[in-house]
Amino acid sequence: MRIQIAELILLLAVCLYTDLREQKIKNKFSVPLALLGFLTNLVLTGVGWTNSLLGMVLPFAVFFPFFYLHMFRAGDIKAMMAIGAIMGYRFIGNAVFFIFGVGLLVSVFKMILYRNAKERLTNLGRYFLLFFQTMRLAPYEASGAYDKSAHFPFSIAIAGGCLINL
Repeated sequence: MRIQIAELILLLAVCLYTDLREQKIKNKFSVPLALLGFLTNLVLTGVGWTNSLLGMVLPFAVFFPFFYLHMFRAGDIKAMMAIGAIMGYRFIGNAVFFIFGVGLLVSVFKMILYRNAKERLTNLGRYFLLFFQTMRLAPYEASGAYDKSAHFPFSIAIAGGCLINL
């Protein structure tokens, strides 16, 4: 399990660095580390290859709707799939709750910092109202809610949630 933890720390560090620096988690880092994690679990005892494979499927299933709604980027999902490949579905399944928790805390902090909590929550309320009126999902940003001051690199929440889960 030490090898998997080292792979996880490397993945989190690279994803966090590139996301903070370039606002993008690059495939050239997350995909090879996902493959390395899968191969590690294929060869070593512990997590196992089926657990690793399920660890890649679970984050895709959970986070794809957020990608579809333009709330997450593809790199965020691929990074979480790589984490699942490295650590297995049990780890990523538990980490999802911590990731959402850290994301919530960062979001609240940003709303306090930019003093736009009322505006952000109003936009979110309008988005849900539009959904219930039309019964159609639309990208969140298309509802007029896009504001750069409200966005943050989600790798912060991913890294924080995974470290808490360790």
